[in-house]
Amino acid sequence: MGWSVHQNIDMCGQGDVEIIWNWRSKHSIEDLKRIVEQKGYSAISVGSFDHAGLKQFSYQLTAGHCKPSRGYTNTLYIYSGGGSGGGYATAAAGAGGAAAGWQAAKLAYNIGATATGAPTTSHLAYHAAEFAVGEVVGAAVAAEAAGGGAAVAAVSAGCSIQ
Repeated sequence: MGWSVHQNIDMCGQGDVEIIWNWRSKHSIEDLKRIVEQKGYSAISVGSFDHAGLKQFSYQLTAGHCKPSRGYTNTLYIYSGGGSGGGYATAAAGAGGAAAGWQAAKLAYNIGATATGAPTTSHLAYHAAEFAVGEVVGAAVAAEAAGGGAAVAAVSAGCSIQ
């Protein structure tokens, strides 16, 4: 078990299970690492935004799963002891339904963007379904996006795809 540190790669809008606003005034990176270890999370993303995104995946996250950060800079701390699932559905259990959900969310995203000329809250549902296949977190984020709640802004705050 251990930590790896990566610059300017992320799982933007994916796997976010806990957002800590204004984290620099309350916590150190070591504090955040302890939280991740205690709760069985997978990673921490901090950077040119005012919150820390604590992430959970049902698999062992690696740098290879991540994409370059676009429109922001960040440091991604990946915990090699995370990814046990932490009570979330496994990818095998939910991949089929999530794939179908991704197609529906993609259609809603495209319709919303076409009608308004700009992406709508449906874009978060699209990204949640696309990237969090098999994750209960993806379903929860997609449901929240459908309602347009404040959590949508929290989860997508660091995402440049808006």
